[in-house]
Amino acid sequence: MKNIDEQLQVIKRGSAEIINEKELTDRLKSKKKLIIKAGLDPTMPDMHLGHTVVLNKLKQFQDLGHEVVFLIGDYTALIGDPSGRDTTRPTVDNETMIGPTAIPAFWRENYSNLNNFNLNEFLEIISLESSLFINNNFGFRGLALREIKKYSKKKLIKTAGTLLKDINLNNFTSWGNTGIRAQLVNTKTKKLEMDFKFEGDKKSFHILNAVSPAFTCAEPFSKLIVKNIKSKLN
Repeated sequence: MKNIDEQLQVIKRGSAEIINEKELTDRLKSKKKLIIKAGLDPTMPDMHLGHTVVLNKLKQFQDLGHEVVFLIGDYTALIGDPSGRDTTRPTVDNETMIGPTAIPAFWRENYSNLNNFNLNEFLEIISLESSLFINNNFGFRGLALREIKKYSKKKLIKTAGTLLKDINLNNFTSWGNTGIRAQLVNTKTKKLEMDFKFEGDKKSFHILNAVSPAFTCAEPFSKLIVKNIKSKLN
């Protein structure tokens, strides 16, 4: 395996920005093999030359001695992958679903109105979200103002209408519970955690920050979990 400076030189080649470079450097210094993950949405109609940028970068990591995991979500294909999309997504049977993907929640089970309301959780979350809103950490203010409007069915359908063609918006009549995709916030750095976090001991094991069904339903992810559990047991 090349030294750190040589690896960074290869990784930076063709890259506009590394987020975050210090963290990447620290991980390279640990001399542990990195696991590089990339996912492909199988509901997309085709692949194009733009995908070769990601594939070439994966190959560079692999040539440097790191492990590359290429994911194609199977269960995700049935419902459409909501990652990176605000309102609509196609399914494999050509139906269209409308749904917000990042609704702010005010307690852990805040799926519908005041059901499962917990005062302590509410105060704790409001305190944190107020701080993020005031300081606008990672653009939280704009995100919160934009997404909170999607609690309105009328507003949500109107927004989706800008993305849909030749579809009668009046056909969207059902209104289910809001889904919550929890993502960890580092309370020290006030930034979102972008990767999985594993915690546990010989008695229990927890997967935190599992924000994408495309990852959690994949076989390579299962192997990663087993690997981490074995390390805890040993």
